[in-house]
Amino acid sequence: MKKELKIVILSIVILIVSVIGCVYLQTKNKEEKNDFQETIADQIETDDDDPIKNYQYINLSIGQTTKISYDFLAEKLTKVNFTSANQEIATVDNEGNVTALAVGSTTITLDYTGGTIEFYVSVDDSYSSNASTTETKIHFISLHRPDTGEFKASDAILLESNGKYALIDAGYSATRNSLYSYLMQFATNGVLKLEFVLITHNHTDHIGALTYLLQKDNIIVKTLYINKYYKNDIMTKYMGGSKQENYAIYNSQKNKEYVINNQTRYNNVITLMKQRHESDSSNFNIYYLSGADDARKSSGGLRTLDFGNYTIRLYNTKQQLKSSKMDYNGFDSGNCLNDYCRNADGNVNSVVAKVTSNVNGVIHTTLLTGDLNYPLLQGITKSAGKVDVFKMPHHGVYATNKRKGLTSTVIRNSLKNSIGSNTIVVVTAAKSKFTNRSILGMLYVSKTLGRPMYYTGGNSGPDGKTIVINYARSNLSVEYN
Repeated sequence: MKKELKIVILSIVILIVSVIGCVYLQTKNKEEKNDFQETIADQIETDDDDPIKNYQYINLSIGQTTKISYDFLAEKLTKVNFTSANQEIATVDNEGNVTALAVGSTTITLDYTGGTIEFYVSVDDSYSSNASTTETKIHFISLHRPDTGEFKASDAILLESNGKYALIDAGYSATRNSLYSYLMQFATNGVLKLEFVLITHNHTDHIGALTYLLQKDNIIVKTLYINKYYKNDIMTKYMGGSKQENYAIYNSQKNKEYVINNQTRYNNVITLMKQRHESDSSNFNIYYLSGADDARKSSGGLRTLDFGNYTIRLYNTKQQLKSSKMDYNGFDSGNCLNDYCRNADGNVNSVVAKVTSNVNGVIHTTLLTGDLNYPLLQGITKSAGKVDVFKMPHHGVYATNKRKGLTSTVIRNSLKNSIGSNTIVVVTAAKSKFTNRSILGMLYVSKTLGRPMYYTGGNSGPDGKTIVINYARSNLSVEYN
């Protein structure tokens, strides 16, 4: 009997130790997985300040008046109060009528029972002026948040030629007011027509503000060039070495939000373009760069665009899809777990544009690299050859492009193929943001190739200015706006 009791007690002790061990291992694994997920999430290009829910934007020309609407507030308001931070720029009465008095910006604050809402007012005197009809320039637009002045590293590039305009990428949604204000200086009688908008790839820092532009009646987009977006295409670079790891990383909340934000931006843009096309069939047309609505069936896609004094050669328009078993209708955890989720990265599908200008026989070339990674860029730069203006890929960063095939030799070849002794190199970021782990390509440009780099974010971000290059000049130089 005593022997049997000892066996029972020993069994219980073994069971308790086993349970404690399992709990410890699960906790440790969970902590390690969370640490790993956080490391991955830190590398993601986020637009976590958006959607912006606590403030609105108002753009006015001098003398213009608008009424602030606050019908979107759920509360039944019994008492409201409006104040202007700078009455020399714009005034506001008790009914919410805002009147623009001078060029500049100010804040209109709405105080109500449940809190406050700030309306950022930008006043410009250029909305009714006629834009130039002779210039051929490229504008690398420096984009800032209107409420904080914070520079956001993103792409928004305006092509100007003979009084016509086109936009390549549109930056973050959080900087939409900054982009809109810049574009409106080229409006004629308050209306700006864009011959086309080209979206290199559907990440939030390239497509984010386009929804805002398409909601403006005074912005006309003749044609949108874009590729179909599948929300699970962007996840490759965040995938680990096992199926379970892939599944866990995707399901981190920050990654989900990033994927959903990209999908939401894309869906909104397509919906608005179709709605605008219904009311104006001569404008607001959609052309899928891959040559098909469904990129899986594409065999090539658009190759060239002509615009004013520009001829634009497009590369990498055929989307690369690494798996034949992807769920194109949305993420499915079961399929992901079984099929390893090896899908194409959004940056892998970034379109590259070689822009050639010819102004009265003065010819210049520019290579706009989007966010394409270096292994793929190497072949394109070899084909494109030396150019006069070169935009560094992926805002100068290569860290999130680390993958098989990326070596220092690949980076060097990708750059030296197109950067010559007189090439102007533009970086759509702030110089202060870079660390040693991410500037291998930039060090090669400055130290080995000896070329200076110009940053849309300046040295520290707040001092960033739009970089403008005039293609009518034989010897190119950087101007600022």
